[in-house]
Amino acid sequence: MASFDGLSVWDDAALVACEDIFEHSRTGRLVVKNVGDLRGFLDAAIVLNFDVDDRSFEARYASWRDVGAVAVLLASRLGIVLDVALVQSTLVRKQRDYGHENIRRFGSQGLYVRLHDKVARLENLLSSGASPENESLQDNVMDVVGYCAIGCMWEAEKFLLPVSRVA
Repeated sequence: MASFDGLSVWDDAALVACEDIFEHSRTGRLVVKNVGDLRGFLDAAIVLNFDVDDRSFEARYASWRDVGAVAVLLASRLGIVLDVALVQSTLVRKQRDYGHENIRRFGSQGLYVRLHDKVARLENLLSSGASPENESLQDNVMDVVGYCAIGCMWEAEKFLLPVSRVA
C-alpha cells in the first residue's frame, strides 16, 4: 500500500494514489477480460464497504485500489491508453473546478454511487456498440480510475488537503 505520509498538497496525494493503482494493475494478480470483470469488482467493493462501516482502513483502501487497477487493465484491453500523469493531471484540473464539497458531503458512499454510474455507462456503451455522444470511452474509464484514486485519498484522509493553484 502506498504511503501518504508527509503530503501536504492534494496534487501530491493524487499522484501517490494514481501511482499505487497503476502499480497494482501491473502485479499480474488481476485478470480482466471485459467490463463484466470491472462490474464484479465494483459490486464486491460496494457490498463490502457501502453498508459496513467497521472494515479496516487497509481493506477499504484495497477495495478502491483493486477497482481502479481493474479499470486500468480494462482500458488496456479496449486499446485505451492511460498513464499516471494523464489521470493525475486530469484529477487536479477537475478538483480545482469542483473543490472539496462535492465529495465531502457524502464521502465514500457518494463516490461509490458516482463510480456505479460510470461503470453502468461503460456497460451500456460496450454492449450496445454505440458511439458515445458525449464523453469518450477513454474519458469514462479515466473517470473510473480517477474516482478510485479519490477513494484511496479519502480513506487515507488526504482528500481534504489544499489543491495547488499553479496550472
